[in-house]
Amino acid sequence: MRKVFFLSIVVLAAIGLSASAFPQSGGPYEITKSVVAGGGGRASGGSYVLEATAGQPLAGITSNGGSFSLEGGFWTGGTVVAQRRSLFDFDGDGATDVSVFRPNSQPTAQWWLLRSSDSGTRGLAFGTSTDVPVAADFTGDGRTDVAFWRPSSGEWFILRSEDDSFFAFPFGSNGDIPAPGDFDGDGKADPAVYRPSSGTWFIVRSSDGGLSVVPFGVAADQPIVADYDGDGKDDVGVYRAPDNQFWLLRSTDGVKAFQFGAPGDRTTVGDWTGDGKADVAFFRPSTSEWYVIRSEDDSFFAFPWGAAGDIPSPGDFDGDGKFDPAVWRPGDRTWYIFGTTSGFEAVQFGSPGDVPLPSSVSVN
Repeated sequence: MRKVFFLSIVVLAAIGLSASAFPQSGGPYEITKSVVAGGGGRASGGSYVLEATAGQPLAGITSNGGSFSLEGGFWTGGTVVAQRRSLFDFDGDGATDVSVFRPNSQPTAQWWLLRSSDSGTRGLAFGTSTDVPVAADFTGDGRTDVAFWRPSSGEWFILRSEDDSFFAFPFGSNGDIPAPGDFDGDGKADPAVYRPSSGTWFIVRSSDGGLSVVPFGVAADQPIVADYDGDGKDDVGVYRAPDNQFWLLRSTDGVKAFQFGAPGDRTTVGDWTGDGKADVAFFRPSTSEWYVIRSEDDSFFAFPWGAAGDIPSPGDFDGDGKFDPAVWRPGDRTWYIFGTTSGFEAVQFGSPGDVPLPSSVSVN
């Protein structure tokens, strides 16, 4: 069993990018004043690899960025598919980080992050006890930004992961439910709210600053934002607790609905099967069982993980592209994670009264 305690380290990491057909992949790269025109061979060096590629010349320019994968064989062609990002990945290594929001600290709420890349811990004072955590990658650098929404004023406050500066803006009103997501597929989370009183979504697109108004839902619904059709765009979705129904408005595949679960279940939507599509799922506190509907064929599977009083906090903690069952146990301040690749891990992190951040996107 590994126990991790608070340290004070800061690190920056790079983003990931992918596209589609013969895979070429590598880590951070920079190509300066180069001509790339390989006809099906392999070119590699430094931290990049190109295979089976016929490339357009890049003459006299600089191309640089984070980790990448190119498929399709041509710089000017091929199909670009979604960039895979993990929820609550504060260091940009592709894995969910153990993290908590501490609303009861005085005089300012605190955020504590345990980076999976180096096991370093970071603490930040940002917000108040009544603010709602909305951590997401608002700046598009591949790292989750610490952020909150203030119900009393409808304001968003976002701390840039790049330099710890922050910006704020008003969007929404008291009674709304914040539900950010990358609805336009540009790699940046879009501010969004669901208004139960009218069953309407309001979304500010980061790609062009435009406003999308989407009527979808009823007063009893709670938002469940995820990419359910694998097109690289998050989809509007709601969980209707009184009827145990999931309603999804998929940006490519249209509307789909499930009746799944029982009163008291808590939604734990995510990509549990690794196919690039979010799966409808829930955690049953009374039995500590997890139920997942596979997006591939609508069959389901179930398994036990946790104990009475645990808070479900799933995510991709080992960075393999599949959600891992995880719970935070307030009694011993320990995370119990079962990674689909890494196996079992117990991590002591947090204090009584904390809100485990991955749980902030699940619905009671």
